[in-house]
Amino acid sequence: FHVINGVLRTAHSLFKRYRHEFKSQTLWTEIKFVLDNFAQPLTQLLNATMELAKTHATDPNALKIIFSSLVLICKIFYSLNFQDLPEFFEDNMSTWMSHFHTLLTSDNKLLQTQDETEPGLIEQVKSQICDNIAMYAQKYDEEFQPHLPMFVTAVWNLLVNTGHSVKFALLVSNAIQFLASVAERPGYKHLFE
Repeated sequence: FHVINGVLRTAHSLFKRYRHEFKSQTLWTEIKFVLDNFAQPLTQLLNATMELAKTHATDPNALKIIFSSLVLICKIFYSLNFQDLPEFFEDNMSTWMSHFHTLLTSDNKLLQTQDETEPGLIEQVKSQICDNIAMYAQKYDEEFQPHLPMFVTAVWNLLVNTGHSVKFALLVSNAIQFLASVAERPGYKHLFE
């Protein structure tokens, strides 16, 4: 996993520029190449990592490594989906959203930190997932619509059950941003009634 995390860190540092680059044919060509070669292995890695998280649910050292991978996987997902919704991720949306929902609604006491100011790995994962689903709600509304109600409920419950420590600031901010992006659309008013 240390090698995998090294590869993921490198990939994240390369792909995060997709969030800020202007659309161009050169950029689209590069992203298409990356998606053709990286999207399937990333999805397989997510599936395998989620299985390992279940298998090692009682081992705090293994969980730290596993969740550091999940943070990076979620960040890479954001970068690869930022410019446009890739066909691969649209076709595999159920897999990704199912895992995102599982991570958003689960809580492992072994990953909680005593530090009141720095977010732990579980907060980092949940915060990035809120970012990911907010992006989908804003940019890919039609494709994301079937998954939206379960995330509204999950994020609402997350906010209700999150403490007041400084370490939760980014998580709360991203969760509120997601709910705000959904609430501003008249078609989803019923979810908040």
